[in-house]
Amino acid sequence: MNKFVLNGPKDTSGIPHKPVGKLLMDAFSTFDKNVVAVVNPTTGAFLTYRQLCQMGKNLATSLRLLGLSKDDVVGLVAENSAEFLVAYLSGLFIAAPVHLINPKYTPYELNHILGLSEPSVLICTKKTHPSVREVAQDLDYIKTLICLDVEKMLSACSHESDFQVEDNVDPEEHIAVICNSSGTTGLPKGAMINHEMLRLHFTIGRHPDFLDLKIGDRFLLVVPFFHIYGMSMINAALFTGTTIIPVDAFEPDLFLKTVQNYKIKTLLLVPTLANFFIKSPLVGKYDLSSVKRVVSAGDCLPEEDARQLKNKLSLQKLQIGYGLTESGIATCSHDNPSSIGKVLWGYQMKVVDLEKGHALPPFQNGELCIKGQIMKGYLKNTEKNKETIDSEGFLHSGDVGYYNDEGYFYISGRMKDLIKYKSCQVAPVELEQILIKFKGIKEVAVVGKPDSRFGELPTAVVVKEQGVEMTEKEICEYLAKFVCEEKRLHGGVQFVEEIPKNNLGKIKRQELIKQLFTE
Repeated sequence: MNKFVLNGPKDTSGIPHKPVGKLLMDAFSTFDKNVVAVVNPTTGAFLTYRQLCQMGKNLATSLRLLGLSKDDVVGLVAENSAEFLVAYLSGLFIAAPVHLINPKYTPYELNHILGLSEPSVLICTKKTHPSVREVAQDLDYIKTLICLDVEKMLSACSHESDFQVEDNVDPEEHIAVICNSSGTTGLPKGAMINHEMLRLHFTIGRHPDFLDLKIGDRFLLVVPFFHIYGMSMINAALFTGTTIIPVDAFEPDLFLKTVQNYKIKTLLLVPTLANFFIKSPLVGKYDLSSVKRVVSAGDCLPEEDARQLKNKLSLQKLQIGYGLTESGIATCSHDNPSSIGKVLWGYQMKVVDLEKGHALPPFQNGELCIKGQIMKGYLKNTEKNKETIDSEGFLHSGDVGYYNDEGYFYISGRMKDLIKYKSCQVAPVELEQILIKFKGIKEVAVVGKPDSRFGELPTAVVVKEQGVEMTEKEICEYLAKFVCEEKRLHGGVQFVEEIPKNNLGKIKRQELIKQLFTE
């Protein structure tokens, strides 16, 4: 074994290695009949786990009557909702791979995404039905379009029915879920996720050092269910009997009111939401004393933001999770926000030289590579699979970083985001974490301005706090105090009203570069 490959600890959860539909069905059978599964935070309407499970079984039965089996794909286009959970469970119960699709996709985007998996059945909600119907009617492979409404489904849950969950699949080889990758270049790809990765989500839900969930705990989920972050948290919640409170879109007052009224103990955030809790005056108007733990994932949380968030909410634990659509959550840091933490059970990691590809010792920057319960590959994309997963089974993340001699990993940037100034590699994240501390800067992104002489010039794109004045010179001089000559803002500063981000708050760097520097 290569001494520069770091292994996660042994999995001591005791959870069997079985198909996830079977594991969930077995878990549900242990919950009291009155345990609440999902609550609508606006109306207060709820479903118990018994009702949710029965709805899932009823829909699964209908899918079987339509001829679906473990070899067919179910497409799901739904917002964060009870309907999403019903459809998701129905696919897992019959072991049909469920393709989770962004409900905000336009018909143009849907057409591409659906073409990857070619589902014969497409499930949507009243909200997504118009755009889905427009596309589905022109796609020959879609035989049935189902629009769910849990209120209408409730009457069918009054009687238990016999249902045999599909468990004759290999958890290592069979695809449970298809997630769309969140890469910033090219069209989205379909990452094929096996049952074993989802089983790992069950283990982090129970683990005392991770989520430590118990029956009846409450999870407020605003992170998109279709995304690997949201989906992994759903899995953790369902397996442990946690009450899921879905929020489809972030509305500050509703979100804070829900935290207060339902006494939420664990908040699942992305860095932009963390920043909201730090800076919004609305936060002080609500009683958030129930919050003891915050998990932040989806992008790098600036260390200063982490410190302020922990102090403002008087947190007992602040955890930073790291992973990809293609890998799931591979590392976790506990109260050390400068690090993405150590390797979790189920994974191995290494850092490889960016040019030669060999594994590196501690404190040397290179590409982070992950092995273990990673995706099986991309749908219909053999060429990209070969680029992403090497001959030793390691997934190449595209993230640049290093680890220390205690096994803690640190991120310094993205390979495709790295700025090359006079052959020196400059990591945008490093500069952003410094600049965000400059008084009056609300948001900042650092990108490379194309330059025929020097390659790329590090350039700061700044959103100012309302009513604050600052100059380009002040910002450049501030950064110069912290970094060497090569890392300074040779491209200057651009002041903008808004920095483009994706739905998880990640900066769309390529889009920003195109906006600013394409003539």
